[in-house]
Amino acid sequence: MPRGSRLVLAVLLTACGRPSPAIVEDAAPAAPPTPTTTVPSATSSTTTGAATDARSVIEQWNRAHNEHDADKLAALYAPKVLFYGATLSKADCAKKKGQAFAATPDYAQSTRDAKPEPAEAGRTFVRLVKSSTSKGKSKDYPTILVVDASGHIAEESDDLPEDWCLGERDGMVYAPGNDRVIAPFRMSAIGAIIKARSSAYFSRLPTPVGDIAVSCAHRCAIQAHDCGFSFTLHDMNPHSVDDPTLTVSSWLGVVEVEPVTKTLWWEDFAADGGSVWHSEQL
Repeated sequence: MPRGSRLVLAVLLTACGRPSPAIVEDAAPAAPPTPTTTVPSATSSTTTGAATDARSVIEQWNRAHNEHDADKLAALYAPKVLFYGATLSKADCAKKKGQAFAATPDYAQSTRDAKPEPAEAGRTFVRLVKSSTSKGKSKDYPTILVVDASGHIAEESDDLPEDWCLGERDGMVYAPGNDRVIAPFRMSAIGAIIKARSSAYFSRLPTPVGDIAVSCAHRCAIQAHDCGFSFTLHDMNPHSVDDPTLTVSSWLGVVEVEPVTKTLWWEDFAADGGSVWHSEQL
């Protein structure tokens, strides 16, 4: 089902007096069907102590920023860091911080609302709000820090806004999405749509897919299908034989594309009300 807390675009904008979003054309022919699987249960060995350690690392990280101490930051980083979308060495991260401190000598920051969660390989995934102040002005940044099992920062990134994957055309939101690929994701929204259209699952649908409404992927501590792009599928049937230019969209369902492993997921419902998720590699 669509994620209620995330941005979902209306597909039939004509009903609200707005133009309909553009439709992505069908891509390559469908691949042969592949076996389906159920969603694996995520487990974690991260303890309360690991979360406490992560909070300590964040406090040191914040203090080093306020002291403008790039060397202390270097000691906190892992050998390789996913640093705002690029993979850098700890020395390069510290160098960038030092340059930033030199450019803004009055820089200060504070953190709040840190929420540690267990992640893969003994890591701790932390969402927090960073408040940065320079030249008398402050701004809040939703931030992600990932602390590895050895207590070093393996990732420092801005968290993604809900609409990060949506395109814009002539000042209006472009429903099929844009072509941005943001690490650690390996697919853009438009790339995921094109791959999904060529999937075996789409080839088995009773009618061809017309409009696809996009809800953007978001970062999770442990990557799962419901962290990926959510696509609401509609067909496009004639609304009136007297005016074939008028169309109405019929709902076909919802699929999700997990953009790290490039996997398409869909849900089947049983007569007893239960459901199971199946997958296909894209």
